[in-house]
Formats: sequence, structure tokens, C-alpha cells
Amino acid sequence: MAALATQAETPNASGVHPYRSIALAVALVVALACGATSPNTPDQWTSDAASLNITDATSTLLILASGDCFGSYGEFTGAIPTGQFALSGTFTQLGGAYPGKITYPAQFAGSKRATTISITVAVPDLHTSFGPFTLTPGTLPAWPQCLYP
Repeated sequence: MAALATQAETPNASGVHPYRSIALAVALVVALACGATSPNTPDQWTSDAASLNITDATSTLLILASGDCFGSYGEFTGAIPTGQFALSGTFTQLGGAYPGKITYPAQFAGSKRATTISITVAVPDLHTSFGPFTLTPGTLPAWPQCLYP
């Protein structure tokens, strides 16, 4: 037992303690595997018809309208879990007349994989749904908000 203690306390030729370096390596692997401080998935997803920005507080799905601008968007709290999901949130339609936008309760459903998110927005008050949109990781497009007269 004394030999084991002496070996753990004695640095090797490069000046590194063998057991300490192993312990540090194990701690690093555990931290990376557990996602200690940041998510392993991107926070920006895009397609030719929608874009999704995920933050710790709110996720926002912009839906492209004709004219290369977004005319509606959905929001829900938090991030999307991996696998199948169903989340509650809101859907907002932009318009030119007062009040300028109308917000409805909405349901977001779909699936999240390592490289794709498929998402559909159901808006019961409008008796309609939008999507499904298939999004991949990428930089969000610079779509402006539609300006309605």
C-alpha cells in the first residue's frame, strides 16, 4: 500500500502526477458527457420557410410570408427536448390595423433529432395549423417584419 501512495505522489518524467492526470481526464469526460454548462445542440435552426431561435428563456419560431418577411411567429418557454415533443405557447399574427398584432394560444408539436427539428404549430382559435417545418442548424436569416398598411 505504501508503494501505491508513493507512486501517486511521485511525478513522472514530465512532472505530472499519474493519478491526478487520470482524475482530471475522468472529470473532463464526465463534464462533457453531462453538458455541464452549455447545451450540446445549436440554438439557431432554419429552413426556407421558417427559422427558430432557442434561448434559455424563450424559443421563437418566425414564419416566412410572401415578400421575404415574417408575418407571424410562435413563442414558447424554454428549449425543445430531444425526441418527440408537445409544447404550449402562443402564435402571433401581425397586421396593419390596430392593435397591429393578435396573439392566440398555440400548441407546438414535432420531433427533435441531432440535425433536424420538425415542428408544426396548431392554433385552435383559428382552426388551422402551420407546418410542418423541417429545420436544420444554421444562421438565422435576416427576415424583416412584414409592414402591413
